[in-house]
Amino acid sequence: MYATLYLFNSIVEIYWSIIVADALLSWLIALDVINKSNRFVAVLTEAIYRLVDPVLKPIRYILPEVRGIDISPIASLVMLSFVQHLVNEEVTNDLLAYR
Repeated sequence: MYATLYLFNSIVEIYWSIIVADALLSWLIALDVINKSNRFVAVLTEAIYRLVDPVLKPIRYILPEVRGIDISPIASLVMLSFVQHLVNEEVTNDLLAYR
């Protein structure tokens, strides 16, 4: 069971990093620090977008932009942390109950 919990936490941490990378990449593109016409940047942006958009799209629908700033990545990170903490607590409590 510990291995499953470790795998879950690893996947959550990787997805957390992808969401942060998406936010940073969108800022860098918006500020013209990175040129989106660069092939590598375009492929990277598309890959990250395909991974993150299914989670962020419903949040963007519910939460409006605040003065032109998309806060959906922050909301998704908070929810992801909450779910991770909830799962860790439940699994840990279940494991301790069976000892």
